[in-house]
Amino acid sequence: MGEKISNEQFSKKSILIVDDDEYFRRSVVRIAKVAKYHTIEASNGKEAVNLLGTEKIDLIISDIRMPQMHGIELFHHVQRHYKNIPFIIMTGFSEIIETAEAYELGVHDFLTKPFTQEVLLEGIKNALNIKDENENMDEQYSPIEVEHFIRGTMCKFPIFLRLSASKYVKIAHHGEDLSEERIESLKNKQINYLYIKQEDFKFYSDFSFQLSQKIVSAPTIPRGKKILFLNNTTKLLLRYSFQQTLSDEVLQQCLTTVEETINLVTDSGKNSDLFYLLESLSDKPGELFAHSLAVSMISSLIAREAEWYSQQILIKVIVGALFHDIGKKDFPQELLEKPYQQMDDKERRLFESHPKKGAKILSALPNISPEIAQVVLHHHERCGGGGYPEGLAKARIQPLALIVAVANEFCNWFMGAPGYQAMKNPYEILTMMESNVGSFSNEHINGLKKQLKPKK
Repeated sequence: MGEKISNEQFSKKSILIVDDDEYFRRSVVRIAKVAKYHTIEASNGKEAVNLLGTEKIDLIISDIRMPQMHGIELFHHVQRHYKNIPFIIMTGFSEIIETAEAYELGVHDFLTKPFTQEVLLEGIKNALNIKDENENMDEQYSPIEVEHFIRGTMCKFPIFLRLSASKYVKIAHHGEDLSEERIESLKNKQINYLYIKQEDFKFYSDFSFQLSQKIVSAPTIPRGKKILFLNNTTKLLLRYSFQQTLSDEVLQQCLTTVEETINLVTDSGKNSDLFYLLESLSDKPGELFAHSLAVSMISSLIAREAEWYSQQILIKVIVGALFHDIGKKDFPQELLEKPYQQMDDKERRLFESHPKKGAKILSALPNISPEIAQVVLHHHERCGGGGYPEGLAKARIQPLALIVAVANEFCNWFMGAPGYQAMKNPYEILTMMESNVGSFSNEHINGLKKQLKPKK
């Protein structure tokens, strides 16, 4: 005997739920009824077509794979005869291509099985309320290359497929297994990017960074694989840090330049020691490695703006920036986490020794240019002579170190560092640095300003 439906429910919107899996269909029905929607059921598309001629329907939620008439065929029928009825498709991971094609034809929304009660009700609400179809959602999501997803791990966040600037469909839920087979399936379907919410991106970056620390120290992993993962981590960390600050074109240019340089200097037998120095940076807890990567990227950007396009110069700038804090590698963690202003005299002397220590480490390596060691030595010198370790004035500071000094200070403020209040407006940071007369090269500050996204 059918369940009695109250007059209140009849006054609500009517939803036709179509699925040949009775158990799953009944689950959807129960959730919709609890939310006070009137529900009508059909076990396949043909049955749904018959009901459309006799029932008032405000929304259709249909599976794709069904006997007699599948979901896409049902959608075509609705488009021809009942165009104003919104249509939601319930889809499985294997039906991603059908999902994308259906979106192009006008399907309102997609629910990837299995979905939660909250996701279902949100989808129903969105479909029954007119939305701005031109709403740009791209700023809410961050792209991740499919190749960069960590295989065989549970998703710590929902994963989406981008259909357009105004439509993203969830294809994996929090806690799902992201198996190698699923990743290969995406690649076979020529899907190169997946997306995660902006608020989840930092977690993903942090998680990847932590995993990279374990990978680079694992003796059983081939060195080439370590470098590949290191490069992937570089991309993620830098994209997270600067995606709202630099245009996509400039950001990609920087990422490529830094990645190529890391490959060049660490994947060569004669420079293998540099790889182990990178490993020592990544082994340190905290943000030392991420900060070093960020400084190398911003330094490459400033160098290009100064029209220093020579590969040799760019390599010196990027490597000097990448290892500018290598002298801190043996410092106690509590010192690295302490604001400079709060250090006592002994701590400050030790901290201020890191440029000399870093330069000494690099100078001892074969095939390392003396200019790179000088960049590391001078990156805390200031134009007016108030820096350390030697208190040099601008004319005596290694020119490439002037670039790294600007990039280092900018990243300290932008990303946050001990003693620095994180500031996300890059123009405010650079204006503040500019007003600090006698500290940084105004030429390079202005060069960085020119590369930022326009003010909103």
